[in-house]
Amino acid sequence: MAKHSKRSLLTASALAIGMALFFALALNRQQPLPHAQVQMSRIDFAAPLPGPDVQAVRGAVMQVPGVKHCYVNPEAGTLTFSYDLREQERGAVLTAVQQSTAVGAHLFEVPASMAASGCPVTGPNAPLSKAIALVGQVWPF
Repeated sequence: MAKHSKRSLLTASALAIGMALFFALALNRQQPLPHAQVQMSRIDFAAPLPGPDVQAVRGAVMQVPGVKHCYVNPEAGTLTFSYDLREQERGAVLTAVQQSTAVGAHLFEVPASMAASGCPVTGPNAPLSKAIALVGQVWPF
């Protein structure tokens, strides 16, 4: 019985020291997160993009300083891009798009109804939130 108690005590101590070390290192992080200032945005087109315009739009967006990625869905008439907030603003990307195609383009603005429901990943109806609620019912924390 004493042998089992010592082993449990050593295991619990090692686990506690490991967790304390992990949190100390995590909280003592001196460097900023690499993508902390990266934002995603979307531009909607008034009509589907013709084939030649897709490459022109993609090229124009990727030439804008600070843009990290660009995805054009010509059938849906949307463009999704990410950019570094320290280097650029989304209005500059919209200007580049408008100069590269004759199809009307505008920045996507989240409607009030969508904004009220919260984030699709962490909002109240998101799978993550439902899983956390289920765990909370089993193990209240």
